[in-house]
Amino acid sequence: MNSINKKSIYAVVAIVAVYLLAFKVAQPDSDLRGGIEVIALSLLVVLPAAALVLGVLGLREIRTSRKANRAGTTAERYWPAIGALLFAFSFIVPFGFYGVARWRHNTALAARPASPRWTRFTSSTADFSALFPVAPTEDTQTLQRPGGPVNIHVVMASAGPNETYSVTRADTPPSDAAEDATAALDRLEAEFVKGNGPARARADVSAGSAAGRELRVETDDKSLRVRLYTTNRHVYMMLVMRPLSAVENGLDTRFLESFSLQGS
Repeated sequence: MNSINKKSIYAVVAIVAVYLLAFKVAQPDSDLRGGIEVIALSLLVVLPAAALVLGVLGLREIRTSRKANRAGTTAERYWPAIGALLFAFSFIVPFGFYGVARWRHNTALAARPASPRWTRFTSSTADFSALFPVAPTEDTQTLQRPGGPVNIHVVMASAGPNETYSVTRADTPPSDAAEDATAALDRLEAEFVKGNGPARARADVSAGSAAGRELRVETDDKSLRVRLYTTNRHVYMMLVMRPLSAVENGLDTRFLESFSLQGS
């Protein structure tokens, strides 16, 4: 094997090594981090830069030699300078790959929703609590009904555009106090479905000693998942609302199953 072939093999091995190094460092879970990453990046810059300088100097030397010796220069003398230049320009590919990969990785991290910081929230009335993915707010309202005014306590948290988690507690009107749990849940379900749309799924649930019912409802643009609970004194509604196009995730179930009635 002549010297030109040997140098060709060495050059190819060096270029492939640079490619592999750039590929390894560019991976999000790469173990080449910290000081090792700095060293790797320095090699990606210094080695091709040195090769570029050596290549230019080599070509200048060949040009000077040809002027002094009109007989010409052999291909073997051209190879080191040309190989150095090829190695230098090959830096553009791996470093470009690394830059694009890291940019895409950082962009993906920036676009990724922040992990929820679950908060155990106990209402100011201290009769119920639930886990919320973000800190909720409380509000008290009065709803006028045929049987008289009804006090409503609302705890709500917004986790994104049109994505809310809420717990609503309402006083049981005196006219409904004599209902058993099944009749009360049937009535609450009918009222919710009438205002939002037919239920595509339903199931019996409970929170301690309180009977409940879960419904899944889809409107034209929203997906609703609700749990209704009834006691002798109050009615509770847990509601998750998100855009119809959004994919349901584990946050919904964790929120709904975190509900507890104090003393139940």
